[in-house]
Amino acid sequence: MQNRKGESPMENTNVLFDRKRLVRLIVPLIVEQVLAVTVGMADMVMVSGAGETAVSGISLVNTICVLLIVIFTSMASGGSVVGAQFLGSGDKKTACHAAEQLVMICGLIAQQEARRMKEENYEVVVFQGDPGTIDLTYEEIEAEWNKMLQTVPQIGKFRIIHQEKKRYTFEDYSSQIGNADAALGIWVHKGVINEKLFEAHPNLKYIATLGHGFEDFDVEMTRRRGVTITNTIYGDVTIAQYAMALLMNICHNVTVQSDYTKTGYWKEKETNPQASYNQLFVPQIELYQKTMGIIGLGAIGLWTARMAKGFGMKVIANSRHKKTGPQYDGIEQVSMEEIFERSDVISIHCPHTKETENLLNREAFAKMKDGVIIINTARGIIIDEEALLEALESRKVYMAGLDVVANEPPQYQIPLMQSPYTFITSHIAWQPKAARLRAVDLAVKNFRSYLEGMPTSVIN
Repeated sequence: MQNRKGESPMENTNVLFDRKRLVRLIVPLIVEQVLAVTVGMADMVMVSGAGETAVSGISLVNTICVLLIVIFTSMASGGSVVGAQFLGSGDKKTACHAAEQLVMICGLIAQQEARRMKEENYEVVVFQGDPGTIDLTYEEIEAEWNKMLQTVPQIGKFRIIHQEKKRYTFEDYSSQIGNADAALGIWVHKGVINEKLFEAHPNLKYIATLGHGFEDFDVEMTRRRGVTITNTIYGDVTIAQYAMALLMNICHNVTVQSDYTKTGYWKEKETNPQASYNQLFVPQIELYQKTMGIIGLGAIGLWTARMAKGFGMKVIANSRHKKTGPQYDGIEQVSMEEIFERSDVISIHCPHTKETENLLNREAFAKMKDGVIIINTARGIIIDEEALLEALESRKVYMAGLDVVANEPPQYQIPLMQSPYTFITSHIAWQPKAARLRAVDLAVKNFRSYLEGMPTSVIN
């Protein structure tokens, strides 16, 4: 059937787009999507060599980018349709009004994003003292700070303060903090962390000590101020290793035996041809099946437990809070009384607080086994030194291996240093180069976690 013009009804349809036009419209859209996907794939290929974490990060970012593109494309498409309707009906005034609203919305989003970026433009100050080890220079550790801090996009600027003094006072810190939002490397104790500090520096909302340990401070006050304080667990393995080194020295006294083998034996041989080559000068102690009592089951205490178990020791431990998880399997968590009563070796790995000050006192030593060995790589003030000396002289305590004393640096040679039943070193368990560089890395990592809303190693 044909109309007057000789056209079939099917040919008389009013279409907006014929096949040719549709192809011209669709092909660019397909090309756009292919390019977008290709760019995402290229990103993933380029970072694949950096590991699974980097690939996961790129994947997440690409997903967010796609989402943002869809949102803004939807806004543009919707605005175009609305504007086109008004223009098509000849209502230019309303079309302009609709366009103005779309621009205003985009502007508000941009303003909000700019505000957010400004808020995340954090100023950081780092207090770095002497690297503390003979094989690490200040220039090397400063270079590590520069490298790591530049990996945190929220940091707008940072300053690294080279501490000239061994320990900074409140005045030293306060004079350098300025308008900083975060301060890394502050020694956390009551003399520094007080109301006066936050009144002088209202921007300061994050503080990190670069060590494991910290002294007593007003926790409630810092919480009330909205300040987050963290420590840096960089030396858990190395300090645990040092604790075992002190124990090994007590058990075998390798230095004495080495000195005899290298010098004393040959001198004795000159006058006595029958001199004993394998002469033993101190008793040797086997740790197998003995009980290691650990006070403080944090990161260091956990590593000490693992090492002790490697020697075939039974491990018991006391912590402020019961620890759960497979990493604590094989560690019997007990009361402090049981630590004192059951341990052949007691190793201290807890912080100095009001509760732990002079924790090992005369009463505690009286409860211990005869011949117990004491190891302390935490804080000297946790042990009553007069009580320890009495316990050593009475042989209640067989030996003590100490990397810390109550007052550091000591102003005089304390009686414990003169005791033949002690090994004392000068607070050096934390000093390997690898550990010192790891302190920087972990401090920055902790700060990044804080910025992401998932703070770690929080001590308040």
